[in-house]
Amino acid sequence: FYTATIPLQGAVLMITGDRTYQQKSSSRQLKRNLKSIDAKFIQAEGMMSTSFNRHGVNYSLVLECDHPNRDKRCREDNFLKKIYNRLILVGGRP
Repeated sequence: FYTATIPLQGAVLMITGDRTYQQKSSSRQLKRNLKSIDAKFIQAEGMMSTSFNRHGVNYSLVLECDHPNRDKRCREDNFLKKIYNRLILVGGRP
């Protein structure tokens, strides 16, 4: 299991995943495959999030805002969708 916490101005982005399974793939292939997933973005408890599974690995992106009622990044899914669409997964060794 791993987590990356990225501080943003007025918010925090958390990326979590597990490494229970790894498949060696090129970053180009993973980028193309990730974009083909139809992810659902959920707004709850002042956070915007999405979870998905790729190559047997579970991932979550969670955006928590300092002022979620005023910050459209936590009210609308556009900001997190942009991050999701630009995310590049890097595979490990099988």
